Amino acid sequence: MIGWICFALIGIGTVYGVMHGTLGQITEELLSVPESVMALLLKTGGVLCLFCGIMRVAEAGGLVGGFSRILSRPLGVLMPRTKTDPELLACSAMNLASNFFGLGNAATPYGLRACGRMNDGTISRSLAVFLILNTCSVQLLPTTIFALRVAEGAENPTDILPAVWIVQGVTCAVGVLLVRLMVREGKKV
Repeated sequence: MIGWICFALIGIGTVYGVMHGTLGQITEELLSVPESVMALLLKTGGVLCLFCGIMRVAEAGGLVGGFSRILSRPLGVLMPRTKTDPELLACSAMNLASNFFGLGNAATPYGLRACGRMNDGTISRSLAVFLILNTCSVQLLPTTIFALRVAEGAENPTDILPAVWIVQGVTCAVGVLLVRLMVREGKKV
């Protein structure tokens, strides 16, 4: 579906360019986009590799595992299913801990396993809360944002941290509250 939408937008833009005599400008812009994308990738790639390396060291040092043990009690309150399923608790905690420390790629397998254990064909509050927390992706250090800010020449790429933390906290709280108010257990998907 998205492919058709993109195709339609490109077609409409091309027809507009032909009708208004700006097809040359459209062609120049289309040809300059790959160059700017590659420049952005090269600028951000190094920073992302550095942060991924730091986070891998933290993971190997047990920081992520310790954080997941700390999360076990709050997760039991937010997602009651984790109290009765130790593997679900471990997967959920490791997913959220990995996201918290900026290891999005490491979080994905844990998240898929946790969703699979919670998915029984019905909507559950535990699954809805997990999806909210995973989507909000509360991060101590949002490394992708840092890398983009460095690539665009920000003097201090970390100066947005307080605002990011506030927004993440508010969105998580509102999301969990909405799940508590609106999701009924056992409703068939």
